[in-house]
Amino acid sequence: MCADCTTKMGQLYENRAAPIAKPLMADLAAHLSPRAQADLGRWAIKTTLLFAIADNVKNGRRHFEPLRRTLLRMVSEDVPPDGGSVRIGRFPAGRDAPEGETAQLVKLLPGGAPRGIQVFAVATLAHLAFEVVIGDPRHIRGFVAGTKNCDRLIRVWPPNAKGVDYPPIEAFSRADVLALRNAYYAAIPHLVFVRKAAGRDFLI
Repeated sequence: MCADCTTKMGQLYENRAAPIAKPLMADLAAHLSPRAQADLGRWAIKTTLLFAIADNVKNGRRHFEPLRRTLLRMVSEDVPPDGGSVRIGRFPAGRDAPEGETAQLVKLLPGGAPRGIQVFAVATLAHLAFEVVIGDPRHIRGFVAGTKNCDRLIRVWPPNAKGVDYPPIEAFSRADVLALRNAYYAAIPHLVFVRKAAGRDFLI
């Protein structure tokens, strides 16, 4: 990415999202207005696309050009892809993680993973977990409509019409991370990349 694009992304996404995301990462409760939800959602989608582009440069560039065009359009218009979904939850990091935790895939994906996925991420950043799905709008819109706020995940993109209280009733567990990851693996026809970083998992 050129210097101008990098600067604009910082102004559009990092600067907006940081004051909202940092308290959530520190395990603090918050009331998220529709504007705050939108800022978090845009940031999560931008970050997912950036990681996907970087890995495509490193590993063959198979999906580089469509990903690059999607991100550049997002930066120029300040609007994420039409087929985008972001949900967030509280991740009980470190010693806070409960023993014997179980996944709630039926609640997290009541209709199953959508078709038409192009890129997805299941990530944890300190105590903040987020799920990003980007794909064919015809399928992602149905996925958004069928995955309302649940006990473990709150939708932030597209934002809710009203403010929502964070965190959800229940923590988003390591088992949930793995269950979502496997569900998306099974649904996606190709995998853009898998990244594992110290202290967190990032799957795209």
